[in-house]
Amino acid sequence: MRFTVKELAPENTSWIRALDALAHKTHTGTMFSKHKLASRDLRLYAKLIDWALNGVIMLIMIIALSIMTVGFAMVDIADMPWLVLVVAIAVIALFLLNAAQWILIAMRGQTIGKILMHIRIVDARTHKIPTVVRSLLLRTWLNSCLNSSGVYFLVDVLLIFREDRRCIHDFIAGTIVRDT
Repeated sequence: MRFTVKELAPENTSWIRALDALAHKTHTGTMFSKHKLASRDLRLYAKLIDWALNGVIMLIMIIALSIMTVGFAMVDIADMPWLVLVVAIAVIALFLLNAAQWILIAMRGQTIGKILMHIRIVDARTHKIPTVVRSLLLRTWLNSCLNSSGVYFLVDVLLIFREDRRCIHDFIAGTIVRDT
């Protein structure tokens, strides 16, 4: 697909604005890029898959801890060594799952959910996998800390409805999510 300067910007627009428009067209995947932006629903499904993986492990841990807590009042913990083992395995599984997710983000720009949905995190300018600092530290860990604020979480989620589908964490890290 080719664009002329007149299509990108009206006659009274500066070359800078025309170049900005051109950059926006390439950035959103309509020109030069063989990949397009990931759809909102695929991003949602990927996030739900990632949350479900963590949720299942945490649910097992919560159930086991609840049984142990209630059991302390009625039964000696020595009578329930398997519950301690279940909690230990769940803690290790949660750590390993998150470590795997972080390694995947750093190396491939993908989580397990993103792999299943065929989408990936890339640098907004170069369309290459972002650096570890940008993908993991800024986009993942900092965003997780900021998500504890309900206002931040709501604004971050609602920004997905922008034309470029970039949320706050995408702006912080300078990333976009595109199809693979």
